[in-house]
Order: sequence, then structure tokens, then C-alpha cells
Amino acid sequence: DDAERVFRCPADAWLSAGGQLPRFVPPVLQQVRTIIISDPALMRLKAAGIRIWDEPEYCGQVLQQLPELLGSGLVAAHHAASFKKQYRQAWDHLLDDPDRWPWRNDEAPLVVVTAQGQPRLQLIGQGVNVLVPDEADTAKHALLALTAQPVLLADAERGQAITGMLTARHLDVLPTSEVRVEVFGDR
Repeated sequence: DDAERVFRCPADAWLSAGGQLPRFVPPVLQQVRTIIISDPALMRLKAAGIRIWDEPEYCGQVLQQLPELLGSGLVAAHHAASFKKQYRQAWDHLLDDPDRWPWRNDEAPLVVVTAQGQPRLQLIGQGVNVLVPDEADTAKHALLALTAQPVLLADAERGQAITGMLTARHLDVLPTSEVRVEVFGDR
């Protein structure tokens, strides 16, 4: 339907070489994606400015754009799992290639955290310590995610490395392994 089509300049579009994109990402039309079956065509599209969602070289741009999409209300609840997966994967790729760091040195990174059970946006360095999951205790993660304390949306297996990357840039984060969680209840 032509009413649903919106022109996007190549730098605002994403292409997934590995399959369908999540609905919250501005995609290239399906008809165009089916034509792209060879490396030369893919290279021409990249030269035109189209970013390849699945490729690690775009992890910095993904880390910047996903919070913007969440903040704009473009991530429906039923797409939350896919959104979280893509965001965690972008952190993993950034650890593998730290030169892709997307924020300026004087810029507080806008990141996706979990707070009160929901994905939220948080600026790191705004007087609030962002927790970084760095241990495999799923019960602790579940409890922390329900609090108002922002917990970075990242894989715990890479949490120590992410904490190191952020603290090296003088950003206030705290690994969850340094947080004590106690649960009290009535008998």
C-alpha cells in the first residue's frame, strides 16, 4: 500500500542480510532485499549508505539508534524480546571492536536499562549509578529488574568487560556483583 511507504534516505535505512528485521527498525523494502543476493550488490548498497543491521561494524550506530526508537514509542510490547536481543548483541559487538564507540567524549551515553520491570532510557552520568549485570544469578537479576534502579540491558557473561569499558571512559556504573540483594517477607 502506497500510504504506508515512507521515503527514507539511505543513511536512515537498515538492511538485514540474515533475514527479516524487527518491526521497530526502518527497513529496506522486501522487494529490494530479495534482489540482493550477491556480494557486489550488497557492497553497492553499503556504498550508498545503507547500513547492514547484522554486521558488527554498525554496532555503535545500533546502540545509538535503538534508544531513540524506544524513546519515540516505536517499540511495541510484543517486539520487546527482539529489541532486547538486538541491543544486547550490539554491546557484545562493541566489546569486540571498542573503536566503534558511538558517543563523543563529552557526551553522556543514552542507554537502555530495565527499571521497574520495563525497558527505559537512562543517561549514564546523571548522578544515578547504572548497574551492569555481571553474574549469572537469574533470581538476583529478576529482583533488580523490578526495582527503580536502572540495570543496563546487557548480557551478564560480558558484564565485567562492559563495566571495564564504561569505567575506563569515566562513566558511573556499578556491576551487580557488588550489589547486595536481600528479600524480607512475612511468614
